[in-house]
Amino acid sequence: MRHYTKRGSLGFETLRAHRFDQTGYAWALDAYTDLWEGAYANIRYQRAPAARLFPANSGRIEIYQALGNGWEAALADDVLGFDGRVNIYGITLGKYGGNWYVQLRHQNIVTADSHSNGQRLMARYYYRGDADSYLEGTINRGRSDDPLSLSGGRSRSGGGSVSWVRYWSDNWGTKASASFSRDGQDARERGVSVGLYRRW
Repeated sequence: MRHYTKRGSLGFETLRAHRFDQTGYAWALDAYTDLWEGAYANIRYQRAPAARLFPANSGRIEIYQALGNGWEAALADDVLGFDGRVNIYGITLGKYGGNWYVQLRHQNIVTADSHSNGQRLMARYYYRGDADSYLEGTINRGRSDDPLSLSGGRSRSGGGSVSWVRYWSDNWGTKASASFSRDGQDARERGVSVGLYRRW
């Protein structure tokens, strides 16, 4: 659910994940707010009391800045409160053109014992010509330098996803997604998800 104001919006989310014989739940507050001219921020806090499939606490801040001619840049820091803290630092460059938005994102994932990095390319098509409904595709790849990994300290991974978001009225929308991933040990994972949006 999301509430909109003149300066931004505040959303409330509930999340549920199921993996093998474990189920995890979490809730989150997700806010967008205007800053200075051409800039806005996304601030998020997420809590999972049982801390099974989600970190017990996590948060993020990302600041976006318009650069002119449809270009946009962003800097982000995500903090995941697992048993060991994880920081995900991100830098993004995006371009709007007509009904299209293309974004390239680089991330560094840092823990006390390892360092990883990854790149994601995303393309989004706003097929109804508004900011609500779109088709989205992503591809990503990454590398992990983990001394505990089975591949001698280095492993590579990759994957992708497709999503369809549609608002059926001013207040109600849905999202359907499918994703796949593969790591350096040829382990494969596929996922599907559905979401329901309500705003007022």
